[in-house]
Amino acid sequence: MRIDRREDWQKVRASGKARFVLVSGLARGIPMGLAVMLVIELFTGGPFPESLATWRFVWRALFAVAIFTASGAVSAAVNWGIHERRFEGGRTRPG
Repeated sequence: MRIDRREDWQKVRASGKARFVLVSGLARGIPMGLAVMLVIELFTGGPFPESLATWRFVWRALFAVAIFTASGAVSAAVNWGIHERRFEGGRTRPG
């Protein structure tokens, strides 16, 4: 999420850090996890699209979504800190 104005940051900040981290993590994790699993499934040579209906695919997809969601949440937590410093005290810092 790109936030360039203090007003935008205040709206996001009012919703809270936990919501920001969760929503950002899920927004990254779900599409990336599923996309990666689809690509892997295409290149493993299994019968496609029948292989998408197997428990093997489901468990792998859930694992991939969990990994990408966790990495998205870590990235969001870092971004929260960056935005806090950037808009600290109501002033923006250069750069």
